[in-house]
Amino acid sequence: MTFKSTIAITLLAAATPSFADAIHIRKSVRVDTNNAAVRLGDIATLDGEAAIAMSNVVVAQLVLTDSEPLELHVDDIRATLDELDVHWGRMELSGGTVIIRKRTATETGPPLAMQSLQLDGLRVMHTGNTPMVMEEAAELIGLDTLRGWLARSVVAELKVSPSDLQLGFDAADHTSLSMRGRFEARPMNNFNLSKRCDFNVRHWSKNTPGKHQIISIHAKIKTDVASIRTHVKGGQTIRQQDLALSQQWLNPLDRSDIACLDQIIGSDADSVLRQDSIVRTRHLKTPIAIQRGDTVSVDCLIGGGVLNTQAVATESAAIGDMIQLRKGRDRETFLARVTGPGAAVLEHGLRDSTTRTLADAADGHKGTLR
Repeated sequence: MTFKSTIAITLLAAATPSFADAIHIRKSVRVDTNNAAVRLGDIATLDGEAAIAMSNVVVAQLVLTDSEPLELHVDDIRATLDELDVHWGRMELSGGTVIIRKRTATETGPPLAMQSLQLDGLRVMHTGNTPMVMEEAAELIGLDTLRGWLARSVVAELKVSPSDLQLGFDAADHTSLSMRGRFEARPMNNFNLSKRCDFNVRHWSKNTPGKHQIISIHAKIKTDVASIRTHVKGGQTIRQQDLALSQQWLNPLDRSDIACLDQIIGSDADSVLRQDSIVRTRHLKTPIAIQRGDTVSVDCLIGGGVLNTQAVATESAAIGDMIQLRKGRDRETFLARVTGPGAAVLEHGLRDSTTRTLADAADGHKGTLR
């Protein structure tokens, strides 16, 4: 009996995963506003050499003009680290949602970060106490140096015209950026959802790789924006005369949720919009595509064909929402995703019984191959 117990304990210990490094996400943190980039070391407790080596990985970007805290879920952090090919068999990631707040003015001193001014035709952006000149990407992409190579990479990643993009480089990286030759550069974050474009760069010399270096680039994109002329109440329909149009230089993160004119006009404000505020998609109520009681055309993929049937909505929903539908007088309902006004699709991943129920309910409808 003693021998068997020893074997069981040994096997149990062998089956328990052992992590050499660990990243534990905190619940709440405060960060300085001198740098909009939120790095892994700011929001997590890092244990182990490999975990500590990732402390400077950018996991989010703060909107400095927004007073609301930023919520970041552990799944978002995992997705960022997946881009670095983290070995999850050797790295433990734990925690839930971290709430990121900016320090108050009394904690951080004068708000120098991200202030901009115009000087001799060049756009100057303050990062902390050091001014940074924003250069036109169109003048950089032809360079045969690392600076030119990275400029071309940012233009391709952001999918914008070089004439609509300005880039700013840290003065400390000037020597590296002036190098020529063979480079290995890997993006470290999603440029379209960040204020900075971070690269892990390595310079090769005579087939010999050099040390890794992190180079961060500030990006500003010329963007058409619509601002509120006068106070708009929540629920009020926004008209063209309520808007003032202009062009502004915005970083990719701030630009990502800018609402276009076609989206804004005729939409209802989701909350109060104050004068001069830029209209973003989150400020607009999502239009309802299906009302409760509407007849909905439902597509269901079965084998190599598409079965279409009609069902009745038991609730209202917008495009992209999951909606409960009922076929005829059936008591049971099924879920489908709204794809447009009066249209929905039964997606993969739902139970086979749901698919069979819908197929049986169609009763005479013909499936069409697509």
